[in-house]
Amino acid sequence: MKKRILSMILTLVIAMTTGISTVAYADTKVSVKQTKGSVASEGDTKATVIVEIKNTTSETLRGVKAKIGVGELTYSPYSDEEVTVGDIEPGVKKTAQWVINVTGLKLEKVYMMPVTVTDASGEIGKTEASIYLATINENIDPDPDINYNPQMALTVKPSGGALVSGKTNEISLVITNRGNSPLLDVTASIGALGEGMSLKDSPTELRLGSISMSNSEKTAVFPIYIEDSHSGGNIPFTFTVKGNDPNGKEAVFTKTEYITVIGGPSDADSLEIGNVKCPQEIAPGKDFKVEFRVSNTGAGELKNIKVTVEPTAPVVNKTKNIFVSDFAPGESKSYSVTMFSASNTEAKNYPIKITVETSDKEPKAISQYTGIYVKGDTSTKTVPQLMITNYDYGGRAVEANHPFNLGITLRNTNSSQSIRNIKVSLSAEEGIFIPVNSSNSFYIDSIAPGGTSTQTITLTSKPDSPQKTVSISVDMTYEDKDGNQISAKDNISIPLVQDLRLVIDDIVPPTELYAGQQSSVTVQYYNMGKTALSNLRVTAEGSNIEFSQSPATFVGNFEAGKNEYYDLSIIPVQAGPVEGNVVFTFENAAGEETRIEKPFSFTAQEMPAVEVPDGGEMPAEGAGSPYTKYIIGAAVVAAIAAFVIFKKRRKKKMDDSLDIEI
Repeated sequence: MKKRILSMILTLVIAMTTGISTVAYADTKVSVKQTKGSVASEGDTKATVIVEIKNTTSETLRGVKAKIGVGELTYSPYSDEEVTVGDIEPGVKKTAQWVINVTGLKLEKVYMMPVTVTDASGEIGKTEASIYLATINENIDPDPDINYNPQMALTVKPSGGALVSGKTNEISLVITNRGNSPLLDVTASIGALGEGMSLKDSPTELRLGSISMSNSEKTAVFPIYIEDSHSGGNIPFTFTVKGNDPNGKEAVFTKTEYITVIGGPSDADSLEIGNVKCPQEIAPGKDFKVEFRVSNTGAGELKNIKVTVEPTAPVVNKTKNIFVSDFAPGESKSYSVTMFSASNTEAKNYPIKITVETSDKEPKAISQYTGIYVKGDTSTKTVPQLMITNYDYGGRAVEANHPFNLGITLRNTNSSQSIRNIKVSLSAEEGIFIPVNSSNSFYIDSIAPGGTSTQTITLTSKPDSPQKTVSISVDMTYEDKDGNQISAKDNISIPLVQDLRLVIDDIVPPTELYAGQQSSVTVQYYNMGKTALSNLRVTAEGSNIEFSQSPATFVGNFEAGKNEYYDLSIIPVQAGPVEGNVVFTFENAAGEETRIEKPFSFTAQEMPAVEVPDGGEMPAEGAGSPYTKYIIGAAVVAAIAAFVIFKKRRKKKMDDSLDIEI
């Protein structure tokens, strides 16, 4: 038990006293200091260094940047050595953060790194930052008064939010201790990978040392290479974490996560049809051209892409209408097809379909429609035509299982004849849209020559409808002035999105909250909807608090049915109310952003006065020593720890005293 206490005190002393320094110069415009000592444990590969920069002038500093040097490190930082801080208003503090590579560094050593701050005028301040690499003490004596219950939360974070074929991707497994016991001799492993995937220069099992208590974390990183021929999809990955509690009992934790894999060059998402050109109308018997462009917007080469142009009879192709092409990354190709209609073609609009298809075993395709209006045979009597000139469904994608109004404007294209007894029927693809409190048809008595009529029908969709653009067929029947029955057909499209439902638990308050001391806040959230949330980002804002590091977390695609934790480290500025919001933002399939705020409200207390036990002494300040503040800091922390232990045991053994040698 004494070994455990000694280890905790040493780590706390070093964390509080390592690298906290402010270096002042005559010409500086900012104060620069490391906000807290950075401590890494044996077996860690990365450590985070945070430096606080405060504008001490009365003017706004423009274009502030901070650069960290290698100093005594063996390697350069993982992140960019120079980071952009941006503009800083007078008296405002901002932070710069680096992720440092500590692989292979010696244990029980403090490493110093120079930090230089500049603006447009040049250097405006500097300091030294530090990292301490500590040895893990796994020889912890079990405490008979504690019923150890290791609980590890596993969080899977793919780089970029998704994995991409044709490259090596990183999957990070973050292991957070949420139990009452440290976990010793921890290993993290990844299960068998699917076809076309393999680990890149890494074993399947990684040794991580120990994970202490109080929300401590360790991260295992698995580099996974995915062949460019991989078809993509939501692929399951299984992770296992094992370790022992202080009594030597093994604890095992597993998690299976479905991660989106973006397929290789056969993915139709990399194809795009654009710059479609076609005359609005032609006379019957005349030639016309349909021109368009096909682009490969992806980073891989696409081979044997089939391009097809299909008119609606009696409009027919006069030249080649099927093309097979290869596309280099970013390449675009233009196509032109000549078409014509017979001299006796009926006057109406004729759709023309452009399709681009991949050469996979299961081909994927994208399509786009254009159309040509044929004026009709003027040598015979004119047939009045009815066509859709406009339709409106609210200007944004409609939500599944939510009623919406569809307005359709019909026009009689004939300049001399009225049409009458008009019946219009709507039929949605796969029966996705259904009418509300009415039939799927409506009736119009008549439309004057060249006139229009706008009708509105209320529709909704099935609750389990797929998220897609839904085609609606519009069938029209009517009579001319002589009572002749005429039929016409047209198509419209409406984008449909599923409801997005993000459920957020109540925010778990810190057990204790003191001014000037870092505390942890946790909230769990769930995707209870039927589709993924895109570009999910979680951050925090508030008053009377500072954040020890950036509160923003980018989750990326958050699949339906998943849950996740958001952990936030806060530091109350002063005693009193601490209020703020955890902010969630995400997008639906149409790119529309939603913002949800989850408020929190705590009360920060003043730090209790340090009570020195009977017989205790505060160590004297070493005169002239450059390490005076470290000695004082170590002594203060040791005294606090000794006093807490003393108070806890005084009831049992009033005549005992605690003697800790450091």
